[in-house]
Amino acid sequence: MKTPHILACFTVFGAIVPIIVFFFELKLNDKELSLNIETIRSFSYDDFMKNYPDKCVSISSSLYCLNVDIRVKNSGKKSIIVSDFQQPIKLTLNSECILEVETVFASPENLPIVHHFDGDVVNIAAVLLNPSDTFVIRVSLLRETNDVSVISSIDSRIIGIKNIKFQHEIRDDFFTIFGVSVIIAFISLFVNYLIYRKVFNRFSEIRCYR
Repeated sequence: MKTPHILACFTVFGAIVPIIVFFFELKLNDKELSLNIETIRSFSYDDFMKNYPDKCVSISSSLYCLNVDIRVKNSGKKSIIVSDFQQPIKLTLNSECILEVETVFASPENLPIVHHFDGDVVNIAAVLLNPSDTFVIRVSLLRETNDVSVISSIDSRIIGIKNIKFQHEIRDDFFTIFGVSVIIAFISLFVNYLIYRKVFNRFSEIRCYR
């Protein structure tokens, strides 16, 4: 007669575990740095020749001239301090030529963002980033296509952060984890309910025969 009660415990357990996993995942994301491409705008080849007459003079006019805005945000719950950076953020771009890199937005405004580029690589120096601190750099470049695959790779070594999250919506991961946890919980409840009902009915039939 204890079997239905045991199955009831498994039902509750199956509902609670996904929720625990959900909050555990959030805890693991206490320190998090996210990066996404905010906008890609083209400018004319004439503007390129006018604004950068001394750069890439041998570049073909068939290349796309693009301004790419890249947003970097501390999307976690803990500060990322300068000493956490064991090496700067290194962005390798799919470009024929980087023309210029500038900071176009920072919150707070006094964030000391330092960057430089060499070839097709942009390096962003270590900086103190408190939770929700954000900055946007604009990279002016030339490339053969104007699609969104501008960034080839993102490299950095930051204590407490395994990988910089490259995504278009910084908080998409929250809803993904939550959604999966809810789905697993409902499936677990439903399956355990069916098993419980079947076993309970079986026990009821046995009692009737007795």
